[in-house]
Amino acid sequence: EISNLLYGCGLLGFRHEEFMGTACRHVTHRLELLEAQHLSNIVYALGQLQLQNRELLSAVCGHAPTRLSDFTAQGLANTIYGLALVEFRHPEFVQAFCSHVPSRLQEFTHQNLCNTAYALARLGFRAK
Repeated sequence: EISNLLYGCGLLGFRHEEFMGTACRHVTHRLELLEAQHLSNIVYALGQLQLQNRELLSAVCGHAPTRLSDFTAQGLANTIYGLALVEFRHPEFVQAFCSHVPSRLQEFTHQNLCNTAYALARLGFRAK
């Protein structure tokens, strides 16, 4: 599975531009085939590698809001954290994320909460 490959690259710090570009283009047009965990792993990997592939991140942020209930608490936290690491701002996704998360807070570990708060602050989110 390509999401696991990208996740492994992120963990190892393997940042081969040509490979990552090809992998991102491949994934961008297949998001509907991926599980929520795969989407989370991909965004987290890009964050770890400091790769802001705008096409893929825009596609994920456009696709994910309707599937937020499929994400685990860690998957939610890792997704927003990955976006923050590359400072990728997508207001519609952040709004959907922030509307969804309160009903799931009991599922979050302390680390999930810390990563989420850090990510929202880094993305410049302000509650209204």
